[in-house]
Amino acid sequence: MNDGICIDANIFVSTQDILEPHYRTSVNVLQEIETQSKPIFIPAVFLFETTSVLHRKRLQGLLTTDQALRSFDLLRRLPFLAHWDLEILEEAQRMASMAGVKRINDYTYVAVAQKRKIPFVTLDEQLIKTGKQFYSQIVHASNFHF
Repeated sequence: MNDGICIDANIFVSTQDILEPHYRTSVNVLQEIETQSKPIFIPAVFLFETTSVLHRKRLQGLLTTDQALRSFDLLRRLPFLAHWDLEILEEAQRMASMAGVKRINDYTYVAVAQKRKIPFVTLDEQLIKTGKQFYSQIVHASNFHF
């Protein structure tokens, strides 16, 4: 039995804008996590990525200030357990190097899921493709079920 899940920031961000192409899929993922009462393990970069995207959407007029504030409130209420330690960063850097990518952000999610032996759910098709060479429990949000 899984003792939690790791979700990509793109899942949370997609739930905050009904016009997002993956809105319904992402809402379903969060509802299933809530129904199952599973903790959400994330790399600390999740909080920075999520906050940055919400801020950018607000500046672009895609979210109102009230919508952005509700999103931040939801971030505070969800059962996130943030990981960011040297082991996670080292493993993410190793994976990114082997995959031939410049940024390690995406691979911090893979490293957290791998360390905890839990599924990692994302909307990023490319990350699924490259990340599975390092960890097999990476799944697209549309295919996710506990």
